[in-house]
Amino acid sequence: MADETGNLGEEAQAAQDAFELKQNGLLSKLDKALERRRGKLRVLDRALEECANEERLRKYGELLKANLSILKRGMKSVKVADYYEGEGEEIVIELAADKTPIKNMEAYFRRARKLRKGKPRIETEIELTKGEADWFEDLRNRAESAKDEESLRIVSVEADKALAPKKPKKMKARPGKKLGPKHFVSSDGFDILVGRNQRQNDRLTLTIARGNDIFMHSSGAAGSHIIIRMEKDKEAPRRTMVEAANLALYYSKLRNSRYAEVSWTRVKNVSKPRGAKPGLVYLSKHKTLGIEPDEDLIKMMHENAKEL
Repeated sequence: MADETGNLGEEAQAAQDAFELKQNGLLSKLDKALERRRGKLRVLDRALEECANEERLRKYGELLKANLSILKRGMKSVKVADYYEGEGEEIVIELAADKTPIKNMEAYFRRARKLRKGKPRIETEIELTKGEADWFEDLRNRAESAKDEESLRIVSVEADKALAPKKPKKMKARPGKKLGPKHFVSSDGFDILVGRNQRQNDRLTLTIARGNDIFMHSSGAAGSHIIIRMEKDKEAPRRTMVEAANLALYYSKLRNSRYAEVSWTRVKNVSKPRGAKPGLVYLSKHKTLGIEPDEDLIKMMHENAKEL
């Protein structure tokens, strides 16, 4: 009996060791993915800080333009009156000695335009990368808290899909019926659609939804996209907004929060940056709605849920 008990103990320990080995391997993979995105954010933040020089470079171009008559090729710098700062103020502007006065002036204007045009792209890329970092951090938290093989396997599959290299061609759709978004009806009679996964979130928001529909998503946390179907120039009643916001929190990592905020906007203000992971979108403008999740309300809405 002692031998049998001892053997069972060894088997259990071996299984636990194997589980921890898989878990640590997955955590290491997710840590690397997180660090890559955090490193990218540091680079993007520096690029955004550089955009603050746009006004200064444009000013230099304007000052050179006003003083072209005193500029000569071969000059490495020039001191001119800085009429932006007030009478009597002077400023030294560096020049490229191998360029003509006009080329020097144009170079400053060109650099200023590049920074001005690049700023929106950098800001979009920052939002995209933050979203990816949040998503991988959520995966890491789930991997760390996994207690069994099945929970760990689910996280591992999601991580592998996210980290898999992009395929040049679209994969053929698998045969069989695909479930559409979850379908709820608000107390005011408005249709509310909920994405079941990240890829369906994309399809729901970017293909199914119309421009005047209302988009909702849990603020600062991974979760389902929520769409409230709206007629043109109509506003959603407060009760419908609260019910949709409850669904947004229920289908997110904020499900158990006592209080949380939901971001919302019209679908026409939602876009997907090039190269973004499934489910990640950019909101050009939005508002927030803070609520205390209502379990009874969620239960009632699920009892009346439909299938699309």
